[in-house]
Amino acid sequence: MKVLITGGAGMIGRAIWKKLLLDNTYVDIIVTDINSFNQDQCGGRLKFVQGDLRDLEFCKKITAGVDTVIHAAGIKGSPDTVRESGYLFFLNMNRFNQNVIDASVQNGVSKFVYFSSIGIYSPCELMTEDLAWEGMPSKNDWLPGWSKRIGELTVSAYLGAPSEKCKTKFIIVRPANVFGPYDNFEQGAMVVPSLIVKSLQSDIVTVHGDGTPIRDFVYSEDVASMTLNLLHNFSKLENGSAFNLGSGERHTIADLVSCFQRIFPAKTYKFTGSVNSGDRCRVLDVSKIKGVGCFQSSGLHSALAATISWATNEKSLGRDYNVFRS
Repeated sequence: MKVLITGGAGMIGRAIWKKLLLDNTYVDIIVTDINSFNQDQCGGRLKFVQGDLRDLEFCKKITAGVDTVIHAAGIKGSPDTVRESGYLFFLNMNRFNQNVIDASVQNGVSKFVYFSSIGIYSPCELMTEDLAWEGMPSKNDWLPGWSKRIGELTVSAYLGAPSEKCKTKFIIVRPANVFGPYDNFEQGAMVVPSLIVKSLQSDIVTVHGDGTPIRDFVYSEDVASMTLNLLHNFSKLENGSAFNLGSGERHTIADLVSCFQRIFPAKTYKFTGSVNSGDRCRVLDVSKIKGVGCFQSSGLHSALAATISWATNEKSLGRDYNVFRS
């Protein structure tokens, strides 16, 4: 069998195909990304194809003959970045989500995993899967949230198609605040990679806000494990099922900074005390994925330590594709 992973040079995509290499379920593993890729990692079962998912013909080419598609391609940015250039999130994600889903259905892909996001939910204390269409996405995640919702609607549309028109079976995954190796460490990055860069470069680290916002930080390796656990149980899941991929933990930004302080005891961390730019609380309920036996969590401290270890040994944190430089 053959599997395709979009966004294969990114944080989640890499974690997924590295785990697949340890699994003999798929004979051929194809990864695609708009970014370049170290070809030394390829060979044997792993093949890399560089291209732009906004090109429908490219999407048709890479999904031909594929049994399973894991559509992990996406665009990440902080709330400030989203407010400044959210239209680029919206336009680009809508194009490649539609193309990848359409091409997969047209080519008769059997299994499709659509990566949605915590951003689809309206702000609340605990986000359960059945609340996805209650209210609107947060103003802090407005356009990206709607783009991911539109992707889910595209999946929903195909669920209603006659079986002769769509033989593809879908599941939807909604990760929380993902971090890990190969994250976006550039200016405008999310809070974890931003603090990692600051901690590696400065003795005094400034932290935006007052530390009170509550987040669900989930390790990319855990997201990959939960995704593959669901894939292995695909036949038991209802077509179109959606699952939250969170850590099962609630942490304030102050909790996160305390973890950094334990890892970097010589550093000084100072909150700016300014108004927080994001929502007060963003936490996923993981009861559903626990209920099907597919949950995985490494814990914040150990996952953060592993990511920092990777970043410390990385000569360059890289310049991944960024629509905001286009």
